[in-house]
Amino acid sequence: MFTVYGLAGRVISGDIEQLARSEAVQSLARVRAAAAVGRGAEVAGAALQRVQGGGSAPFGGLPAGVRQALARYEEAPSREQPLSLVRAVMSSPAFCLPLQMSIDEAWQALQQRGLSQAPVLGTDGHPVGLLLRGELLPPSLMGSPDLPNPWHWQHLLTEMVQQHMLSPVPCASPQTPLRQLARLLLDLHLPGLPVLDEAGVLVGFVSRSDLLKAVAHDPPLDLWG
Repeated sequence: MFTVYGLAGRVISGDIEQLARSEAVQSLARVRAAAAVGRGAEVAGAALQRVQGGGSAPFGGLPAGVRQALARYEEAPSREQPLSLVRAVMSSPAFCLPLQMSIDEAWQALQQRGLSQAPVLGTDGHPVGLLLRGELLPPSLMGSPDLPNPWHWQHLLTEMVQQHMLSPVPCASPQTPLRQLARLLLDLHLPGLPVLDEAGVLVGFVSRSDLLKAVAHDPPLDLWG
């Protein structure tokens, strides 16, 4: 189960197939696919096609061997194992950023904690977005002579998190199967998702790094059912 939150509050709750039909999620997919063009237009296009439900081959942009492995993975029956759910691998408590914080303050806060991203909370305590540090220019480069307009980047630091966060943002629950989480992260080119309990309270954050750590340690992930 996933829930999508934006500045106006909860947008939609449902499984991964229901999210794929949501215009809010499709809009986010288009933004993320465009951002990923520099990392590979073919992969970005395949991800966008999959989220929008287009095409007959959901893994069409991937090598044949990877497509076959992913297909077997999704077809495998789901069994609850020690590391089959988000709650087993998520980081808790989650560090979060307030909506009205400057980019400069947010960058410093993330850098001090060694974090690449953090959920952004609204005044009601619910997630309203996700700020990705990797998509902001490091302050150390602000005065670089190679930049066409250093003033622009200095100005960026004074802007608010709200102006640069991704919103709306999908959120997982502690009971979300890891296979569904991995699929959504790949489809949307996201590094992680906030984790909410049944009351919509932020209880953790689950990232790609959390998944990789789970793969590398015992007990193993339930990869093939």
